[in-house]
Amino acid sequence: MPLATPIEGVTASPNAYAPLGPQESASEQAFPPPGPNTRQKRLRWVAVIAVVCGLVCVAVGAVAVTIVQATDNGHKAIITNLQLSPGLKFTLHFKRASLKVYGLDEATIFVAPRHQMESSVTESRVIDGVEGHSEIADKCVGGTLLSLTFAGESFVFCNSAANELAFAVGQDMDISIEYLADPSQLDSIQVPSTANEVALDCPSISQSSHPEPFWTAPPTHFLGRAFFDTLTSNHILSIDGFTCGCKGAKKPCLFVHGSGEDAAGPPTSSFSSYWGDVSSPCCSSSTFVHWDTVSQGWDDAALQHEFCKAAADVATQSSSGVIGSLILVTHSMGNVIASGAIASNVCTFSNDVTWVSLASPQQGSQAVNLLQQKCRDRGWNDFLTVPLSWAGYCPPARAYLSLRHQSTVNRNKQAAFATVQWARQEHVSHAACGVSGFGLKSIYSEPLALVDKMASHASASDGLVDFNSCSVGLNTKDFGGTSSKHYVGPLNHADLTFRSGDGWWGDNRKPLKWFQCLL
Repeated sequence: MPLATPIEGVTASPNAYAPLGPQESASEQAFPPPGPNTRQKRLRWVAVIAVVCGLVCVAVGAVAVTIVQATDNGHKAIITNLQLSPGLKFTLHFKRASLKVYGLDEATIFVAPRHQMESSVTESRVIDGVEGHSEIADKCVGGTLLSLTFAGESFVFCNSAANELAFAVGQDMDISIEYLADPSQLDSIQVPSTANEVALDCPSISQSSHPEPFWTAPPTHFLGRAFFDTLTSNHILSIDGFTCGCKGAKKPCLFVHGSGEDAAGPPTSSFSSYWGDVSSPCCSSSTFVHWDTVSQGWDDAALQHEFCKAAADVATQSSSGVIGSLILVTHSMGNVIASGAIASNVCTFSNDVTWVSLASPQQGSQAVNLLQQKCRDRGWNDFLTVPLSWAGYCPPARAYLSLRHQSTVNRNKQAAFATVQWARQEHVSHAACGVSGFGLKSIYSEPLALVDKMASHASASDGLVDFNSCSVGLNTKDFGGTSSKHYVGPLNHADLTFRSGDGWWGDNRKPLKWFQCLL
C-alpha cells in the first residue's frame, strides 16, 4: 500500500501514535573487505548495467515520442473552449442513494468547478474504451474518450470532434455537459440577505475576457505519462460498480450514539434523526441504542454496564462478559463509553468484533472547555444552541464535563483518558475523522464552523473534536479516502453520523460510501 500524503490542515501531535510493542532492529551482518577480483567483477557489472540502461533509455525515448504524438489528448483546444464559453450546464445523474437531494436522482448546476476541469483535462489520458461498457464508446461518436481525475474522483469524459466535453461517466455519478452560447441562459444568483432582509454587500469578481496563458508541462512530465501509456498499451479502462457487497461474513450491527441524547429508551431498528439512512451490506441486522447521554458521563459505571449488556444482547455467541460476533459502530462519546467499558473490565471483545470508530474524542474536546467559558460569560446564543446538542447547554451537564480536554484536567482524569486510548488502540478495526467545521453543507455547517474557530483545538477539527484526539493511538498513514482502512476528509462532527449522506465532489467527502464499502 503506498504511503499516504500529509493531510492538509492537520498538525500531528508529537506522539500521534505509539507502537503496541517494542520494535526489534535487524541485526547487522559483517562482510569481509572486497579483494581485487571482487572489485573487477563489480566494475564489469557496472559497465554492463550502464550500457543496458543507455539502450533502454534510448528505446523508451523513441517509444515515448511516438506515443505522445499518437495519444494527444487535445487539452489545449478543450481548455480554450472552456474558457471562451459563457457558461456550462451540468446535469448530474446520481448512482448512489447517499448523493440524492430530497430523494431526486439528478440535479442541475450552473456553477461547476471549472478551474479543476482545466487542470484535470491537461492530465487526462486517451483510452479506447471502458471494460464491460461498450455503450460508452458507441455514444461518443466521432470523439475520443479521456480518462481523468476530476474533483478527486475518476471519470471517463467524452471529448467531441469539436473539442467540447459532452458527457462523463463515473463510479458514483454520470454527468451531462452543455456549453451555453449566451450568458442569459445562466440562472441568476440572488444576493443572500440577513435576518433583517438586508442584502449582503458582495464584491463583484472581474474576469478577463481573454483566456489565461496555457500551463505548459515540462518535457519530463510528458515523457513519464507516455511511458505509462506504453506499459498500458491496450488503453482499456475498468470502472468498478457503484454498489458494494460484503467482503466477509455478515454480522449483527450495533450503533452507539454520542452525547446530547436525553430520551432514554429500548433499542430500535432505526434512528434516522441521529444516524440518517445508514446501512451496510455486512449488517445482518441493525440495532440502535437510546441512552441518556446528558446526565451521564462516559466514565459512569452504569452507562458502561448498559453498553456491555446491549453489545452482548445483539452479538452472537457472547459468553461470560466476552462480546461475540458483532459490528460495532460508535460515534462521538459513544466511542469513549465503549473503550471505557473495556478499560474498566466490565466486558471485553472477542476477535470476532469489528469496531468502526467515528469522530472519537479520545483526548476529550476543547469545545467542552469553550462551553464552560461561555457559560461563565453569557452562554451559547440561539444560533449555536439548537443544532449543537453535542457541545452542551448551560450549565454544563455531567456528560459534557466528562469530555473536557485531557490537557486541562487533573492527573486522575488524564490517567483515565490514557486507559481508554489504549483500549481503543487494542480493539478498533476502522476509524473516521473530520477536519472541517463546515463539512458537508447542512444546518450544522455554520454553527460547527464557528465553534471550530472559537475553540482552542490543537489540530484541524470537525468542529468539536480535533484530529489529534480522534486519531490518537492509530497510524496516521492508514488514513485516506474511501478505499482506506481509516477515513479522513473535510467533514464535520454531524457528517460522521452519516445523516448528511455523501458529498457530490471528492473521494474524501463520502463517509457513507466508505462505511458501506469498508467491510
